[in-house]
Amino acid sequence: GILQYYFDTMTEQDYPVASVSGAAYTYPNLHPDEASYMRYSEKYMQLTGMEYIFAGLIDPYHALYFLGPEAEQARSVACYREHLPSAKGIMRSYGGEGLEHEHFIEPGKTPMVSATAHITKKQDFVEEIEKLIASVPHRPLFISVHTGDNTPPTMLRDACRKLADEGHETLQVDAWFAKLKTATEKGLLEDGLYPNREEHLAARRKAQYEQWKDSARARIRSVLEQAMLPDDTLRVVPPKEFLPIRNETQAKNEADRTVSTFEDDYAFAVLMTGQTFAGAAARMMGCFDPSLVTLSEFLRAKAGNIEDVEVLAECLEAWMAWEERSFASDQTRSWARRMLAVLPRLDAHLESIH
Repeated sequence: GILQYYFDTMTEQDYPVASVSGAAYTYPNLHPDEASYMRYSEKYMQLTGMEYIFAGLIDPYHALYFLGPEAEQARSVACYREHLPSAKGIMRSYGGEGLEHEHFIEPGKTPMVSATAHITKKQDFVEEIEKLIASVPHRPLFISVHTGDNTPPTMLRDACRKLADEGHETLQVDAWFAKLKTATEKGLLEDGLYPNREEHLAARRKAQYEQWKDSARARIRSVLEQAMLPDDTLRVVPPKEFLPIRNETQAKNEADRTVSTFEDDYAFAVLMTGQTFAGAAARMMGCFDPSLVTLSEFLRAKAGNIEDVEVLAECLEAWMAWEERSFASDQTRSWARRMLAVLPRLDAHLESIH
């Protein structure tokens, strides 16, 4: 079949890995019986001889619905180790940011590491990798790059050659994990894969704050101000222009609104804006956990610092209870009004801590 064709036509420059996240394209934490999925994947790892997995341990499109991403990731890693012994290494994909993520590299256990960065054909590969090298100034540095699907192989080839000229080594996945294992067993990574993780998180908080001042705050304000318009006015707004905080807010190719009723559609858009607002606010204050439950608890704990910031927690909780709730326009407009009032209070708090 197709897989056999790729095995038959592989060159010495190719190396097969299981993707995503074992047998089939899926996310382990979405399975009601995660262990059964792992055992099923083990069967095909043995049949194919594959030893490494490119894993989406948490669905990036639905992670916000789950209770604790880091806890779920730890559980999935433990499940891989128990039920998929053929795997010698797991590479968590999606979006990079591995300098800030948790990694699982205990001696004697199957390692799981997050991709250090996601680099696309629109970027300079060597320049981006050199930034990563400079970001961890001592001891062995292991960098893994998730490239876009449409990245030309010639770009990768040229980048590898230039890095080699600069004294860096580009490895296939088996050799990369072998060196990682050696460094782990020698105790070179006892302080973590990237020991200055807190520095990177601090830099990320600062970058989020600059982005907030540059564009994100204005975009959220614009949507919330539109949400304050009367129902009769909002009902005739074209779908493509209706509270567009993110592309998911409205289907761009639909002639009509897509949720069910105007009230639901209105609530959906405002709560999506609240989710975006809450996530941005939390990141600028140091909470990078995308779990809605965690964000809600974090923001409620900030009520003493920012008046009525709990409106963001209310919006998150309403979003999580979407299937069980019905929404009235007055309630939705009240959320929008309160979030508009929180904006300057959040700005004052952020200015005091940044």
